[in-house]
Amino acid sequence: MRTISLRSANADFTLALESEPDAGAETAIRDEVENLIMMTKSHDVGKSEDELLKIFIDADMAVLGKSWDAYKVYAAAIREEYRHVGDVDFCQKRKEFLENTLEGGGKVFATEEMIEGLEERARENMEREIDLLGIYLESVVQ
Repeated sequence: MRTISLRSANADFTLALESEPDAGAETAIRDEVENLIMMTKSHDVGKSEDELLKIFIDADMAVLGKSWDAYKVYAAAIREEYRHVGDVDFCQKRKEFLENTLEGGGKVFATEEMIEGLEERARENMEREIDLLGIYLESVVQ
């Protein structure tokens, strides 16, 4: 078995291959996985018909639909990832990201399975975090 490892700002991925691909196939696989990873920066599949992209983005976003306790752990990890950013700037940008994700009547998730299973809780979690960020920002920004 051969593995291909990729590292991005968001995550590390190792792809296990059953057989030895030729150099061209390996490059194509690496390029496709790298593209998928880069798409996690915007989490926007738009009107794409690419089912793999939709599944990959939904997998990346699945944490948003977990229990509130699990979501808080995720939110703390995001804050840690951006520890170099000051609290006020981070909270403003995080709040903006969450609000933009919820705006426009679009769905958080791209696949029907995730919409049916996690959409409602994801929206509740995100709205709760937006409220908490807003309370914090009101207390520090006069």
